[in-house]
Amino acid sequence: MRAVEGALREVVENSVDDPALLKFEAIRGFLRGDAACALEHFEQETYMRTEGFELLRLLLQDHLDLRATKGVHLDEVIDASRVQHRHPEPDHTRALSTVVATVRVRRLAYPRKGYENLHVTDAALNLSAERYSHGLRELAAIESTPGLVRRSGSNYRAQL
Repeated sequence: MRAVEGALREVVENSVDDPALLKFEAIRGFLRGDAACALEHFEQETYMRTEGFELLRLLLQDHLDLRATKGVHLDEVIDASRVQHRHPEPDHTRALSTVVATVRVRRLAYPRKGYENLHVTDAALNLSAERYSHGLRELAAIESTPGLVRRSGSNYRAQL
């Protein structure tokens, strides 16, 4: 029990500058206040959709940033043609559009003159080469297929 209490205390102490926690507290505070009670349901939904998705974006961004700091650093990476890529370069980024919002993925690049950079993080996260996440592409496919929306789209939207 002491270990759990210590871990909780550490989380609270480290969350002073945590944007996701601050956003959560702002949402919670607003919903407990008089201004939220004066809103019509449509306005409450709009607020929750906007602020809730921002909270989810902050959480996802925080997770991706954490993965970048704890990521695997390899001395070399060998591509499909068996060409070695050495000397990783830090702080390469790419935009990733997700069902929540667009986030930045920070990762190491393994360059080799005359070849495309390799990004181990992209492979570890199973990111597509395109900007759009698998989840966003799945949502686009569901929304663009008549009839499929009625069968599975409502379940998908309910999960969002």
